[in-house]
Amino acid sequence: MNDTMLETASSQFHNAVAQIRALNAGMELNMEGLEEEKEVRDG
Repeated sequence: MNDTMLETASSQFHNAVAQIRALNAGMELNMEGLEEEKEVRDG
């Protein structure tokens, strides 16, 4: 069960990154330190 949840979350994360890249096609995105397991705090 945990493996399936992790795979799903990872897939959704990579899908979101792909959408951001598609919407900002002319821009270079800094992907340094970007991981699906990190948590955003204080914005």
